[in-house]
Amino acid sequence: MRQISGSLKYRIRCHLNRGGVIVYPAESCFGIGGLPNKPKALRKILRIKKRPHHKGMIVVGGHVEQLQTLITFRQPEKWLVMQKKWQSTSITFLLPANKNKALPLLRGAGQNTIGVRVPSHRGLRNLC
Repeated sequence: MRQISGSLKYRIRCHLNRGGVIVYPAESCFGIGGLPNKPKALRKILRIKKRPHHKGMIVVGGHVEQLQTLITFRQPEKWLVMQKKWQSTSITFLLPANKNKALPLLRGAGQNTIGVRVPSHRGLRNLC
């Protein structure tokens, strides 16, 4: 992935902060994403993907710490196992959601869990 100029990074950040969505490369296909705390972006993603609102979405992060606020999972020994898995492959873990931080559109209507993943794709980790 080539380096992105500072002005382009700024424009992308502004677009995402306004609830915009982007298309990005991932391990096996392109993804459609936005900021997990922007309902406008989440509604756009659901509409573009024609995904039912009752199904949740997967949140990707550049590192484990980015995902911790969205979940209530607090077992340090299992975090270590997950980190090791994420270093070698992209596995999505379904964990208890922090209802104060993980919006209903993100976790799915009536759901108490959220899918989280740290991708093995270096460019996507950097984007996060």
